[in-house]
Amino acid sequence: MMAALKEYSHLTRMMIVFESVPYFDMNYCVDWAIEMLRLNYETPSLLILAGLTKPVDTYEAKPYLRNALKELNLKQKTGDEGLITYCSYLVKEISQSIRVKGNLYKLCNFFTDVDYPKFLNDFTVFIMLGMI
Repeated sequence: MMAALKEYSHLTRMMIVFESVPYFDMNYCVDWAIEMLRLNYETPSLLILAGLTKPVDTYEAKPYLRNALKELNLKQKTGDEGLITYCSYLVKEISQSIRVKGNLYKLCNFFTDVDYPKFLNDFTVFIMLGMI
């Protein structure tokens, strides 16, 4: 369960699943940290993440991202919960006409890279056919 934050960056949903997503783009953690600082959240790890230069070195950023999530009392989501959270983030962006082709591509690749649960089969067929 996510900590009771009054307002948080829309990228927070991606950050809490970063270890569940193959080929996660760690550059997003810099954007997330900057947004969180703008929302008046300040932790030592957020400050470090916000100061990283893109392209971000995954091995350098991961410990700071893990620590930032802990410092903000945000629980990482893994397994089916992580999969659903990540997919729902991408679908929400698609529904708001944000990076539609890029997010569809991410969804398609994600489903081919992971052993996704059977309950997502119908959804996957629509993605593969380009109907979503």
